Amino acid sequence: MNYLSIIERTIEQQRERITAVSDKIWEFAEVRYEEAQSAELMAQALEDNGFQVTRKAGGIDTAFVATYGSGEPVIAFLGEYDALPSLSQQANCDIFSPVVAAGNGHGCGHNLLGAGALAAALATKACMQELGLAGTVKYFGCPAEEGGGGKNSKQATKLAVSVNYSSGS
Repeated sequence: MNYLSIIERTIEQQRERITAVSDKIWEFAEVRYEEAQSAELMAQALEDNGFQVTRKAGGIDTAFVATYGSGEPVIAFLGEYDALPSLSQQANCDIFSPVVAAGNGHGCGHNLLGAGALAAALATKACMQELGLAGTVKYFGCPAEEGGGGKNSKQATKLAVSVNYSSGS
């Protein structure tokens, strides 16, 4: 079995869960440091897949660190889930159509970024398990990415690589 086939199979097996997490975080639309439901949903998805989760990481109520494995290398994924004020929007609609007038919404797609990082963490874990690879996978639940400095809350860890991506314009 090679990496690519493990990744493809894992993501296909987890597709419904990953999509449901993204969709719920879209619906919650919680702004910086208020992402209680979003953080808990993401943390629970990781726990359900064998990760140990430390909640309230760095003393921040909506930050968490999920860990699978031990030792090096340490591979980390940064997951965002905060919304922005005044960007409420109906899902699957390409014209401005707020759910709530002046309500919160995911204009930058952090619901997708967090779910994408979830998929990557699960696929990396599966590769480690199936190929007998040593190391640790971490998922840093990063609240308040939009103007709140949530990514600065990562616990000091010796990382081999930290993966983050962002939507472009």
